[in-house]
Amino acid sequence: MASAVDRDYDIVVYGASGFTGKFVVRELYSLATAGLFPNLRWAIAGRSLDKLEQVAQNLAVGDPSVSPPHILLADAGDQPDSENGRLLVEMANSTKVVLNCVGPYRFTGENVVKACLEAGTSYLDLCGEPEFIENMILKYHDAALEKGITIVHAAAFDSVPADLGALFAKRKLVEKGAKPSSVEMFFKLILADGIQPGINYATYQSAVEGFASIDELRKIRKALSAKQPRPTFIGPRPKAPKGLFGKLPPFYDRMGGYLLPYLFADPAIVRQTQVLDLVHTTNEPPIQFGAYIVVPKLWALTLLIFYFLVFEFLVKRAWGRKLLLDNPKLFTRGVVTKQGPSTKIIQGTGFSETFVGRGYSETVDPKSGAKPDVEIITRVTGPELGYVATPILFMFCAKVLLEGKEKVRKGVLTPGVAFGDTDLIEKLNKDGRVTFSVVQA
Repeated sequence: MASAVDRDYDIVVYGASGFTGKFVVRELYSLATAGLFPNLRWAIAGRSLDKLEQVAQNLAVGDPSVSPPHILLADAGDQPDSENGRLLVEMANSTKVVLNCVGPYRFTGENVVKACLEAGTSYLDLCGEPEFIENMILKYHDAALEKGITIVHAAAFDSVPADLGALFAKRKLVEKGAKPSSVEMFFKLILADGIQPGINYATYQSAVEGFASIDELRKIRKALSAKQPRPTFIGPRPKAPKGLFGKLPPFYDRMGGYLLPYLFADPAIVRQTQVLDLVHTTNEPPIQFGAYIVVPKLWALTLLIFYFLVFEFLVKRAWGRKLLLDNPKLFTRGVVTKQGPSTKIIQGTGFSETFVGRGYSETVDPKSGAKPDVEIITRVTGPELGYVATPILFMFCAKVLLEGKEKVRKGVLTPGVAFGDTDLIEKLNKDGRVTFSVVQA
């Protein structure tokens, strides 16, 4: 195993020829030409030499300050202890950080993690699959600590804005002299006129497989809960306002739309952060977390509910999952395609996440049953989340990991725990594309 100072590369982008991987490579090259990755030594990796060479050619490398990427062949479908799988270990051993862009992670992600553990190499991925993430924490956290490396899942849109956003709101409460109790996140998709959202097939496939493995996730969480400490919260658990008949999605004037539960990875990541904060004794007070999608129009809400009910029915059955995976456009009203969203869709999409943090002032005793008397509102905003914001967030996580390793915690971690003591938020705000701000102090 090569020491960190002896590695050939600073970064290897694995899965560089995939739909999202290409955006990641372009963002890394763009930041390197802007001087944010000085003297970058890098490589791109995957299964197909032809596809990787095409990715490198499409960069049109012309800046003499940035070397073109080297090309490495490796296949995450191979076990690291097999003859072919040794290429994965060699890839990991050649670099300081592996950026894994290949999903669904439940199928091949563990092999890359194992290769990085063997090589003593830090690792970041784009994963939004709670089952995979929590399983990696369960199986490999102690080994990563022992190796002194950092493995961070969900180091992009899933779930840097949510996890760091909740931490940002929590710390603003502390700055006001309050004891944090809860943070609620309200997500809005921002679309230009005439634009509907677009999702690449691999992301959709991850969601289908993820919703189908709820039973396995429950088993993993049971095993994790037996191993990890339980946070002690103060104050009442946040609850969404009630809708018509107490069941239908409510219209929430404060956020200007109907509220649906946030069904993706962010809540699981934020809650795991509260536990890992205790494991690492970060002195961050635990918060209760709630998350919602804000849908501004009734017609959009109706469509979402209809398609989700169909999805929920089909995803529980093997034949239904095959139907979903074989006909993505039909079951998503054209949102999911194997070609991925067009440039027009990407340029016409953005996101906003508003965080309402609540806590107790020194004059109020949480044990008295009183409601929190201090509130703060913060916000994270950015461009299209899957293929613009994701590469930006991914690259800045990699930059912080390379430059500030003494402040980045070790183990298999969530973004909030790994980067909580770093200047990641400040770097993103300086860049100006994904920003964290206080709306109401």
